[in-house]
Amino acid sequence: MSGCGPSYKIDKKNNEVIRETWDEGRGSVRTVIAGADAATFEALKLPGPEDFTRDKNHVYLHGILIPGAHPESFRRFNIPGEVHVPGGADFYYYRDSERVFFYPLSLGAAGFIAMLPDSDPESFRTITDGWSRDRIRVYIFDKGFVPRDIDSFEPMERCWSRDSKSYYWGSREVVGADRSTFHISEQQPWFASDRNHLFWNGWMIDGCDPQTFHITSDSSGHDDHFKYRFQELQEMNTDFYFQRVKVEKQPL
Repeated sequence: MSGCGPSYKIDKKNNEVIRETWDEGRGSVRTVIAGADAATFEALKLPGPEDFTRDKNHVYLHGILIPGAHPESFRRFNIPGEVHVPGGADFYYYRDSERVFFYPLSLGAAGFIAMLPDSDPESFRTITDGWSRDRIRVYIFDKGFVPRDIDSFEPMERCWSRDSKSYYWGSREVVGADRSTFHISEQQPWFASDRNHLFWNGWMIDGCDPQTFHITSDSSGHDDHFKYRFQELQEMNTDFYFQRVKVEKQPL
């Protein structure tokens, strides 16, 4: 199996599949595809990006197994609303009989493809670049969540979105926000406020006065009494990662 890109050497006697590429610095690079079944290994001719392959058990992209993909039903998903803008973002979607898969080629992640958790391919459609939905869940890139009212859901600037009941940052609901007075800053859309609170990256900033807050950068500002600097941290808790916001606060 060969073409303009990588070539594959299939050794049925030893049940081995080798992917061969050319690297200007290293020359020929040969990689054994772990677990591949040589007798049934073949290229998948799909529209869009190339180098999808499969055997009787698995689907591969660039020789890397795609977890959860069913080889018999895996295919390119021509979704209602899917748009590819020349020079803009290219987000490709694939599906099998059970789930949808997201391939963010425009993000430079040439080997990255992710199953959208709990996705329903029969009701799936795109909303705008990076945003998609099915009958129950909304996805921002490969992260899914269940909004309070999916029928009224709409993406906004940056990672902000909303429905008739709440606002969201990415896949996280903005807890404690007063929807009737919620406003996203036009100056720096990482910030938002309501009548009672300031928000940064979707986090509520306790003790800050939203009425007098002045933005000085995409992660700092001050009210009438204190200077603030914000940082989003990812930390390990037992066996999983979680995010939190770090707030540095100094008197003016």
